[in-house]
Amino acid sequence: MIVRSSEIRPVNRENVAGGEGKIQSAYAMAPGTGPKDSAFRMIATMTMTPGSSVGGHVHSEDEEVYVILSGSGVYVDADGSRSPVGPGDVTLTFRGQSHALINTGKDPLVFLAMVVK
Repeated sequence: MIVRSSEIRPVNRENVAGGEGKIQSAYAMAPGTGPKDSAFRMIATMTMTPGSSVGGHVHSEDEEVYVILSGSGVYVDADGSRSPVGPGDVTLTFRGQSHALINTGKDPLVFLAMVVK
């Protein structure tokens, strides 16, 4: 299966997971649209404006991977530790863990997000 970039329609969202500001979600697979038996629940390229964040939230039923493509920010891990992230960094949030992401830079923070069950 190939999802062409020309087929993807970005969605503007605010206060994602209780976070601050705006995030543009360009879904290759929006939540609830994949095959019923697939482990993939969501796949998207996310673009966060400076100062925006994905609020802290728990993955009780699934897991999530972020691949930072450009920009800079701070990742808040399950234990509350805060770590700087930038291009090429990969974050892993396992079932039962929480996480958050904050754009602390002056440019948009762009990352690939994948939720799997």
